[in-house]
Amino acid sequence: MHMPRMRQIIWIFLALALACVLIVADSAVKRAAPGPGFCPKTAVWIVSAEDLPSFWKGVEQSPAYNAVLEEVSNPLQGIELKARIKTGIRPTPLRWRIWLGHPFLAAQAQEGRGICVYPGLLLRAVDGLWRVMARKESAGGVAEYGEFYYAWRDGFLIASPSREYVQASLRDLPPDIEKDAQHPGGLLVQWRGQHEGFLRIWDEEGLPVDGRLKASITRRPMPLTLAEAWPGAAPLSITASKWSDIAALAALPREALSHTECWPAAESAIAEVIAQWGLGALPTGWDQPVDQCSLAFYGFAKAQLPFPEWALALRPARAIAISHPLEPLIAPLPGIPFEWEGQPGRAAPILGEAFTLCIGQYNRDWYAASSQAAMARIVGHMGDSIATVAGAAVRLDWKASGEIAEKLLAQAGEYELIRGMNGDDVQQTILPWARAAARLGRLELNGQPEGEWLLFSGYLARGASAHD
Repeated sequence: MHMPRMRQIIWIFLALALACVLIVADSAVKRAAPGPGFCPKTAVWIVSAEDLPSFWKGVEQSPAYNAVLEEVSNPLQGIELKARIKTGIRPTPLRWRIWLGHPFLAAQAQEGRGICVYPGLLLRAVDGLWRVMARKESAGGVAEYGEFYYAWRDGFLIASPSREYVQASLRDLPPDIEKDAQHPGGLLVQWRGQHEGFLRIWDEEGLPVDGRLKASITRRPMPLTLAEAWPGAAPLSITASKWSDIAALAALPREALSHTECWPAAESAIAEVIAQWGLGALPTGWDQPVDQCSLAFYGFAKAQLPFPEWALALRPARAIAISHPLEPLIAPLPGIPFEWEGQPGRAAPILGEAFTLCIGQYNRDWYAASSQAAMARIVGHMGDSIATVAGAAVRLDWKASGEIAEKLLAQAGEYELIRGMNGDDVQQTILPWARAAARLGRLELNGQPEGEWLLFSGYLARGASAHD
């Protein structure tokens, strides 16, 4: 064998050996992250993952993601475009792993928002080379790249559009991240506030979740029988022991909305409208005879303005010969005697057919609904054979909810109620997401009280399907 040929083989061998060494070293560096990362101590929410690329790839292989792809060809197009414009790289699970490693932490704090990652050798080398070539010294350990500020701490890279965010992340202690030794991995979302808690999502079929939040819910000795009792596909239902439990759960989205610009004014307007209806006051402990109650949302009544169509079921532990617990609520209103399934009740028109407050009873259950049609749908048709071992249960039928959302959004687009969009824009950019949501099966969450906490688990998209 000629010497030049031998030298070529030796150089190729050495190059391959060096590449293997670098790959092994790079993997070792990425796996050596000493913790979840850093963010300011003022963070109000934190999203973290022990291995973001693996979670990302797992979600992309899930039935739920494939169901979305049936309607939205590239669900991450907006995120990918922004990332490519700002960094020059279109993110994928593989590219993220190569450049930014496995751990991930993002947070929103008083100082702004930002992320924290643990890169391998490639990004560390590129950053070192860029600093030398740019000949720019970092101020207080914080460097600049485009519109981002960044810094290194204990091997972690912290980046944010806010210099104050990076500076706070450099000085504050690392956040306390929830751990699950029995089932590690997934994506973790933590939040602070009156109802602080966390939610963990796994990249498995149905997108299983668990978590906890600070909420006072009645502890039950017996399973719920109303959670799966609603006839037809109720788009949304909330079931618990007492009305106060449902009100506590409903306060969670209300707290989130309270930080938006429009909600305080909307809430004030709603309260003023309700005050004009002249409803009576319910006495303290009005739901004391009730063993469990369930509130269901069925969509919107057909009227000039979309009005929520809802129904309420109150179930005592056994039949009780007392008047309807909600009787004081409609007592001041001019009522009309009515009958459902041969059982007497009462209807009190408030806003015509779209909102006629109805109450009635069938067997041991008491009912209330927003219209005569809603009462006719449920009275005599509620089930009680499926037991749910939980203190509270939330059910959302994505198909029914998606169809409702599609109709409302189409109407909003037709009347150009969405800023910057006409009917065609809504058809092309928003309605596909409503149709995609309709393919996600059901959201099922069950909660159990434990002290001041509500522990919950379930699925975000159980039964998701890419085909009708």
